[in-house]
Amino acid sequence: MKEQWILATKRGDFDGIARACGISPVTARLLVNRGAATPEAVYGFLNGSMSDLADPLLMRDMRKTRDRLLLAAERGESVTIAGDYDADGIFSSLILKTALARLGIRASIDVPDRRDEGYGMNERIVSEALKRGDQIILTCDNGVSAAEAIHLAKENGLTVLVTDHHEMPYIKEDGEIRYLLTEADAVVDPHQADCLYPYKDLCGAGVAFALARALYAAAGIGEEEAHELLPFTAIATVADVMDLTGENRILVKEGIARLMKTSHTGLKALIEEQGI
Repeated sequence: MKEQWILATKRGDFDGIARACGISPVTARLLVNRGAATPEAVYGFLNGSMSDLADPLLMRDMRKTRDRLLLAAERGESVTIAGDYDADGIFSSLILKTALARLGIRASIDVPDRRDEGYGMNERIVSEALKRGDQIILTCDNGVSAAEAIHLAKENGLTVLVTDHHEMPYIKEDGEIRYLLTEADAVVDPHQADCLYPYKDLCGAGVAFALARALYAAAGIGEEEAHELLPFTAIATVADVMDLTGENRILVKEGIARLMKTSHTGLKALIEEQGI
């Protein structure tokens, strides 16, 4: 089948944007076609930096999740990180394990078997957490739809903290949307209807990175140390095929810059194996 090209021809003040941002009118037209229709939007697209990221505490339940994990550090409690088997889930788990270890919290990563168990936190993961004597299950890249597994965890006295980036499950009743909530103690997901975080398109690792930033800030750990987690966040964002707009664009740009000079053993091995 012969391809049919459709040219984007959005209208805009290309010359005005070009003058304001110091770019050519052609570049301005390209950016307007990509949705950056004002000088402010164009500047953010081209020059966004870590200082432009929103405050993680704007996410619903972020403060509650942060405080419960800080309490776990004080009490010497241990955590099961319930991750996922794709790149986003793996790197989300790594981000959280690294952050918790920095706070002195012992954490184990458990992911479902892709073939035998499928996606998301399940009852086996809960059972393994109980066997280890963990007090908290912290999910990443999943959890908002794990009602049965979370119910089992709560029945057995575990604290369940969900971090996720998927749309909240819901049903329609008489034309009204009713969200299907779990019994989790806290849910950090920008897609919640009452979440004030301005950027909604983070991947699971992006949400995990926001939690790491919140934890490090509360513990008095420098922001630059949190930035060491950016290569993981960048790879996950690209691998999960997220839009490279807004905060995602910043996370990927900054993550790639750090990836080029990483000292992380695993990443160095991957780079060498791929001949990059």
